[in-house]
Amino acid sequence: MTIGYADLEERARELAFALRRAGYGPGDRVATISGNSIDHVVAFFACAKSGVAFVPLSWRLTPRELADVLERSEPALVLVEDEYEGIAAEALDRTPGRPSVTALGTTGVEASVPDRVGPAVPARAVRDDDALLVIYTSGSEAAPKGVVLTHGNCFWNNLALAGAQQLTADDVVLCRCCRSSMSQPGTVSRCWHGGWVPRSSSSGRSSRVVFFSFSPSGGSPR
Repeated sequence: MTIGYADLEERARELAFALRRAGYGPGDRVATISGNSIDHVVAFFACAKSGVAFVPLSWRLTPRELADVLERSEPALVLVEDEYEGIAAEALDRTPGRPSVTALGTTGVEASVPDRVGPAVPARAVRDDDALLVIYTSGSEAAPKGVVLTHGNCFWNNLALAGAQQLTADDVVLCRCCRSSMSQPGTVSRCWHGGWVPRSSSSGRSSRVVFFSFSPSGGSPR
């Protein structure tokens, strides 16, 4: 699966507008239960553009563990990849105050965003101190804890790394890690410079590689 930056920008921008029209905004959280995919990255950038915090959750958790993290994170919306509908449904059945749920991708949330439950969030520009990501720890020694990364955190980390590594549009960087890797220092910096970012994912049932390729006419996601 391959997507150029122009197409990524267009899809993310349209989804960001749709999230705002549906009432979501800064202070809200959107959780995902998904493997690595283009649809997942589109959702990440759409949330970033609309000021919504992105909460990628691991499909490796049991339904009980996933329900606990959902209860802790209190997402306004949960996006689910088709492959993980079963575990998502079990977890959501255990979650008090069940949030709105829809599918990832062009036939799911990109086609229709469920309206926000409750009053719409007042529209405003995204600020550096707004939460961009909430990453949950593995919980190997205690209950998983949400680590909040702001827009400012991610911007300065990636800017510093991009400058230190002197990346160009000819660079190729393989990321073999979880869904949150798209936002971590190093991966977004490749996008700024127009590099290729192959990302692999394997759930035991399927494997895939997602490529982000430079498109001169599209610029980088922002």
